[in-house]
Amino acid sequence: EQLLSTLNVDIGIASSGIEAMSIIKNTSRYDFLIIDYGMPRMSGPQLIQEIRKFENRKKIPKCVIFGHTAFGEQERRELLQSGADDILDKPTKFNQLDELLKKYSSI
Repeated sequence: EQLLSTLNVDIGIASSGIEAMSIIKNTSRYDFLIIDYGMPRMSGPQLIQEIRKFENRKKIPKCVIFGHTAFGEQERRELLQSGADDILDKPTKFNQLDELLKKYSSI
């Protein structure tokens, strides 16, 4: 959250995967999402799969999703296989976040 606030972007925060899905369903559009691997009540990979299903059902453009993890290759692979576009490492460094945002948007 602190890193994003320095980039002059609007931020929405959810405390669980279920809360995040509810927010996503009731919001017009996010430019990108950062989904933590170990979210409570619905894992990061499960949430990403639900978001992708929702986008397909509603026929809306795909949102860029970054998986967020401090774990190893297995978790990174699981996030990407579930539909994440890229991975943010924990702890997240400003340079990595900035590079990913530039890669996927005009921020």
